[in-house]
Amino acid sequence: MATQRLKITQAACEKTPPNSKLWDTEIKGFGLFTGKTTKTFYYQREVRGKTVRIKLGNFPQVSAGIARGDVLQLAADHASGLSAKRDLRP
Repeated sequence: MATQRLKITQAACEKTPPNSKLWDTEIKGFGLFTGKTTKTFYYQREVRGKTVRIKLGNFPQVSAGIARGDVLQLAADHASGLSAKRDLRP
């Protein structure tokens, strides 16, 4: 599986070939994974030493701009500790 690093935009999503990973250069943990038929946005981060990957949606149903906005909100929640408090709930 090929891995690339560049800004995830609408055009980059359209051009990404099957079976590859595209990581964003501006937002750590924001990625687009492609399979044979689907392209999926993810946000990946470390929580208590374990990698947690959150699925944001499939391209083109979710645009690159919407996914980028969702990731910025998730990153802000993670940085403020809000997501950690959510993760501690039973």
